[in-house]
Amino acid sequence: MISTLPDYARKPPRAAHAEHSMDESGLPPRLHRTGGLTAHRAKRRCRNISLVFALIVAVGLSSVAGCKKKTTKQDGHPAKSETKVKASEPARKASETNNQPSPDATVQPRPANSGATNASSMHPMTIQLKRNMVRLKFLGWTKDGHRFVIQTTRGRLMGALEGEDQLILREVHDTLTGRLVASFQVKRVTDKDVPKNSRWNRAWREAKPKSEYQAFVAHNPLVNTKPRRVAPASAGRAAGKKLTFDAIGRPPYGTTFEIKATRRGGHYLWTNFDESKKPENERLLARARSPRVRIRLAGPGIRGSLALLTFSLKHRYQQLMQDMVREIKSFGDVSAFWSPTGDQVVLVITMDTEGTNDEVPEDGARYYIRAIGPQYRLIASNGAENEARALAWKLGALGLPPTDLALRQSPIPATMVQYWGKDGKTLADKLAAALPGPETLNHHKGRSWLQAKVQLGPQALGR
Repeated sequence: MISTLPDYARKPPRAAHAEHSMDESGLPPRLHRTGGLTAHRAKRRCRNISLVFALIVAVGLSSVAGCKKKTTKQDGHPAKSETKVKASEPARKASETNNQPSPDATVQPRPANSGATNASSMHPMTIQLKRNMVRLKFLGWTKDGHRFVIQTTRGRLMGALEGEDQLILREVHDTLTGRLVASFQVKRVTDKDVPKNSRWNRAWREAKPKSEYQAFVAHNPLVNTKPRRVAPASAGRAAGKKLTFDAIGRPPYGTTFEIKATRRGGHYLWTNFDESKKPENERLLARARSPRVRIRLAGPGIRGSLALLTFSLKHRYQQLMQDMVREIKSFGDVSAFWSPTGDQVVLVITMDTEGTNDEVPEDGARYYIRAIGPQYRLIASNGAENEARALAWKLGALGLPPTDLALRQSPIPATMVQYWGKDGKTLADKLAAALPGPETLNHHKGRSWLQAKVQLGPQALGR
C-alpha cells in the first residue's frame, strides 16, 4: 500500500519547484497516476530503496568528514562559506555594541512627517530622559515643526569629590508627545563606580554614533535655530507674537528680584542676600519660597495676553544662604524658539549662581513645550495615536494647536472635554465645535496650568 512507503523513499522536489511537484493530494504525481503499487512490487522497491538509502548515508558521512579537513580551495583562497562568515562578523559586533535598531528605524521613524496632516507615528526610544539637566543648547526645528533637536549635558565631572559621570547627547524630540525619538552620541565620561547598566549608560548605548548626526541633518534641515522674544516672520502663524514676563510675589527676607525682556527672551537676577536678615527659626528658613516668574504671550490676534508658563527658580533661599561664601547672585535666561508652523514654542530656562561654595555647582537648565495659544492637552489610547496625531495638526490649522498629546493604555469610550475657569469654558466650546461627534463638557474646580483636557473617543477620531 502507499501508506507503507517510507518517507525517505519519496524523492523531495527542488525547493524552487516545490509547488509544481505536488498536486492537491500531497503525493508525487507519478504515484498518484498509477493508482498505487502491488504488494510484490512495493516489497521489491522497498528493498531497492533501502540499499540506495544506505549508500546515500555512507557517501554523506564521508563527504562531511572530507569537509572538516578541507576549508580552502586548491588555489589557497578561502572557501566561500568562510568568507561570508568573516564579512558578517563586524556587523554582528557593531549590533551587540550599540544595542539598537537600524539607523533608519530610529533617525526617521516611519519616515518624517512631511505634511500637516501626516499621521505617521514617532517611535519612542527605549530610554526616555528627564527635561532637567546641567546644560542645554537648542539646535533647531525640522521644517515641518514635528520635531526639534537639542544638545544636552547631564551629570558632572567632579573628580575625587563625587566621581565622574557625564552624558552629552544630541536629542531629537517629537513635538506633540515630547518623547525622545532619536539620539546621537557626543561624549560619555564615567569612572569605575558607575554601574554598567545605569540609565545613562543604556541611553549612551542606544544612541547612534556621533558621525551619523550630519547625515540626519542633511535629510532633516534644521530651521528657526536662534532664540527670539518676538516671533520672526518664519514662525508661521506665530509671527509678530511676543513673550512678556512678570515676577510673582515678594522675594524673601530683603532680597531683590527682577526680570527684564531681552532680544532672546528674558533675563532675571536675584541678589542682595543679607546674612543679618536671615531668620534664625529653621522652620521659617525652610519655608522661604524662591521667586517665581510668569511668562505670557501677547501680540496679533490675541486679546490681552495668554499665560504660557509659571516657573520657580531652581535655587532655594535656604540652600543659597547655607552655601554662601561671598555676595550671592542667582541669575538666568529664558530663551524662546518658535516652531516654523506657528503652533508651538520651546522655552529654554538656564540658571546659575555666583558667590556659593565652589564644591556645590549650581548651574542647571530645563525646557518646556507650549502651544502658541490657550493651553490644552489631547489624550488618546495607544492604538489611536496616528488618528490623534492627524487630528492635532488639523486643530492647529484651525488656530487651536494642542500643548501636547498624551497616550494611555486603556481605550477611551467617548469624547469628553474637561476645562478649568472662565477662559477654559470659552476654549472648551471652541474645541467642542471643532471636534466631530458628540462630546461631554465637564467643568473642573480648582487650579491647573492647563485650561482644558480632551479625551478623544472613537467618533472624534473618525472610527
